[in-house]
Amino acid sequence: MKNLALVILCLLFLAGCNQTKNDNAVVTFDGGSLTLEDLKAHQAIMKKSSRFNKDPDRITPEFVYEHAVNMEMIIAKALKEKLHQDPRIRAEIHEFMSDLFLKVMQDHLVPQLDRDSLTEEEVRAYFDANIASYIPPTQYGVRVIENPDKNVLKTVRERILAGEESFETAAQELSTHNSTREDGGYAGKRAITSYRPDWRAAIENLEINSISEPVRIKNDWYLFQVTDKTSFEAPDFEEKKAYVRNDLLYSKYREAWEQVYTQLKSEHKLKVDEHKLQHFLNPEDGHDHKHG
Repeated sequence: MKNLALVILCLLFLAGCNQTKNDNAVVTFDGGSLTLEDLKAHQAIMKKSSRFNKDPDRITPEFVYEHAVNMEMIIAKALKEKLHQDPRIRAEIHEFMSDLFLKVMQDHLVPQLDRDSLTEEEVRAYFDANIASYIPPTQYGVRVIENPDKNVLKTVRERILAGEESFETAAQELSTHNSTREDGGYAGKRAITSYRPDWRAAIENLEINSISEPVRIKNDWYLFQVTDKTSFEAPDFEEKKAYVRNDLLYSKYREAWEQVYTQLKSEHKLKVDEHKLQHFLNPEDGHDHKHG
């Protein structure tokens, strides 16, 4: 649950936006009312708040009433000044409202799934269909030499390939890559996705102990050497079965929620202005649109 102030703000925002006459109203004001049920709900929220853990006796009916009315007055003032139309404020309010409503409706929208109801056959089929995700990625051991001069790297590459110098020695003497230079250019051993994005293409296609041509990356040039690769076999199903069962359960929840959102978009007649959407998705291709 987010902080109490935001909880109260959103609940009272909804109450303050209710302009329908209510015979159970304790107070009325321009633009809304505060009912007995509102006060009871407000009191229940305050009792759950850690803010009052050390002083629960403070939450008297009088205190709840004063606090609720004061909040309503702040909201009434903000609505009058149209702060609720500010996109930044609307985003904050709507984010909380969607989280709150989701907690209330989620079991109705997507009923709880029983993990133990998944059959052995279903779990095994999911494992077979997604086996690549259970195999650890190949680990690459990499050495690197960085230098601003391409010709220096071309020369040192030729010397290394001719056996006149080792990659490690060349890195210690010539590399400007400070974090690896003293270790002979050794950058570690890890999955390709753990290396810098602009290194990956040069590393991934190298054979073990081969040396790349000088590669231009930003303002410098690089030589790469893959010292070793470790690949992994597919794990045994029995070893991973508990994890696979959880993954299958989450997959079923994802599918169920995708269906719910598709249904809600249809139910509420969602329409998209593709032209304006593209301006948001690809702002570099056009100008932002301002909406009234």
